Amino acid sequence: MEVIFKLPDAEGRRLKDSLGDLDQFVREAFFARAYSAGQLSCGKIAELMGFDNRWEAEAILKKHGVWPGLTDEDVQEDIKTLEEFFPAS
Repeated sequence: MEVIFKLPDAEGRRLKDSLGDLDQFVREAFFARAYSAGQLSCGKIAELMGFDNRWEAEAILKKHGVWPGLTDEDVQEDIKTLEEFFPAS
């Protein structure tokens, strides 16, 4: 899905100067808000952002003022990752 909104050029330039890549910023902020609303897990954000692990997603959440906790889904994803790195003998 693609979401598009219009922003006056002057505001866009001003925001880009202070925030950098606006597409990236808006995407991160959207995922952070969805996480705080209980709609996405850290693991899902990592997947959607193309990260290798949820720690990178936690950094995004913190950047946007959301302090991540662990959900059941996060714990299950951690267990799966550990099992991949340390398979049972």
